[in-house]
Amino acid sequence: MAVRAQVPSASTTIDSADHMIATGRAREAAVLLDALVLQASNAHDTLTLVRALNKLTRAWYNLGDLNGALAQSERVIELGSRTKCWREVGTALVEKAIVVDQLSPPDTMKALYERALQCYLLAGDTVACAIVYDNLGYYPLIHHDIAGAIGYSEKALTCLRDTTHKNYHRSAAVIESSLCNYRTW
Repeated sequence: MAVRAQVPSASTTIDSADHMIATGRAREAAVLLDALVLQASNAHDTLTLVRALNKLTRAWYNLGDLNGALAQSERVIELGSRTKCWREVGTALVEKAIVVDQLSPPDTMKALYERALQCYLLAGDTVACAIVYDNLGYYPLIHHDIAGAIGYSEKALTCLRDTTHKNYHRSAAVIESSLCNYRTW
């Protein structure tokens, strides 16, 4: 009996690419994700396509290609909005905000975070909402409104209800760190 290699699932490929990006191997991740984007496009698998494009956005950003990252995030926003993949659209908006932060005034980034928050609310992802609220705390802070920044972070904490969510502990730590900094200031 012949032994055949199993083709990794799209989810496994995306997780592998995510790990590659996190460990400084964005170029390898981009190659892997480009192949997955082609495969998902051919299979008309929209969810896999928008997830892979989101990771590709991060890979291009890490490679220093801000225009490429913006282009990928725009593809996700357009396709994900059409197909109501709200969590993925929210993630694309956050990724776009990170890129735009280096290219545009802060108000542009704030508007993207606010749109991302709306998408995460539609998706029911309160943990993702928490991080976006915490990020929004930056805007009162640039106007020396520490109480406003604290308000956003406290609102973020109220979103952390699902302790079983894979990002719960990381999100809680980020928000508590923000609150600690604001209260110290």
